[in-house]
Amino acid sequence: MRFLIYLILFILSLSFAYGQQVHSMAWYNKTTYQSYLLADWEGLVKLGNAAIKDGYDFYFLRMRLGMAFYYQGKYRKAITHFSRALTFNFNPLVLEYLYYSYKFSGQGINAAQLYAANREVFVAIGIASPTGFITGVYSEAGLKLLGSASSNIDPLVYAHVGVMQQLGGRLNLYQGYTRVSRNYVTASAVSHVQNEYYLKASLLIERGFQWFGSLHTQSIRGESSYSNVALLTGFNLQSAWVDAGLAYGWASINQMNQHQGTASLTLYPLLNQNLYLQSVFTYQVDNSVANNIFYQKAGVKVTKILWLEGYGSIGDMRNIQDMDGFYLYNTVDKLTSRIGITTHWLLGAKSKLLAGYTYENYLTLNESFSYFQHYVFLGFQYVLKK
Repeated sequence: MRFLIYLILFILSLSFAYGQQVHSMAWYNKTTYQSYLLADWEGLVKLGNAAIKDGYDFYFLRMRLGMAFYYQGKYRKAITHFSRALTFNFNPLVLEYLYYSYKFSGQGINAAQLYAANREVFVAIGIASPTGFITGVYSEAGLKLLGSASSNIDPLVYAHVGVMQQLGGRLNLYQGYTRVSRNYVTASAVSHVQNEYYLKASLLIERGFQWFGSLHTQSIRGESSYSNVALLTGFNLQSAWVDAGLAYGWASINQMNQHQGTASLTLYPLLNQNLYLQSVFTYQVDNSVANNIFYQKAGVKVTKILWLEGYGSIGDMRNIQDMDGFYLYNTVDKLTSRIGITTHWLLGAKSKLLAGYTYENYLTLNESFSYFQHYVFLGFQYVLKK
């Protein structure tokens, strides 16, 4: 009886083993090539993943997987496979596809580093350098209108202009000037004016890993004159599906020290910029008082030339550094929540128009009453180096 049981188990194990599809590297090479010729990208991805799972990894497999994801528009995943293919064999065609995968997934600094490391190859195939002392310009202007109308306070008006710089393959800078003004129609007719300077530096440590830092200064004139300064530093880590960031900020605002720690997570469910979800959590200590702020943004590509971004935040945003220190909310009253939308319109290969609206809720410092502001802006970006 025991012998019969062992015999049955042995036969079943043989049947199971033969039932498994065991393929060779040559078989995977042949079948992925056939899928590549037929432009069967989904089938190619399935075969490629099975090959890697079975322990096979070779140049043509990675090159074809990169092509499959590239032609599906999944550029962030294509980067992984093109990069791996280049470790097996250097091919200018694969290098070109990797470069544009970086470009189309919004990872310009990685593209610049790849170009700088292979300049002669890119020049030979006719691709212009993305680096330069000035690689683009950006300008923005907007208004903030008080919802609870006050005849004593005019709208806040601001204008910003900045330049983008890609200095070699690893260092990216953005520098800009902003002027903010608002008139208070009182017996003394006070005019509040802010002149601001902003600098952000991004340094590529290695592919997918960046350090960044920013400096934001404000020179303020009104009933009294004073200056604010804010510093921010942190790291960003990029992968196919997600970007993660950590940052620390210090600021001296209205003669008080501020400290903040920020953690951010951006998801790319489609492995490209057609859909992204960003969550940002900030813990701030303002004059020994702790404060938590949560920010959420979702972006989606609607047409070939239009992206929409919706965003909102809760928590007291007074004296917070936002958007890598680009915005510095040195408001006296408590900014308790925001909700808004921004549209991005592609005007051509090198230019983009932005327009947005934000609804902001405020609470006076003594919490005696609340009010809101309507914020509208218009921006224009032109890239000199594509």
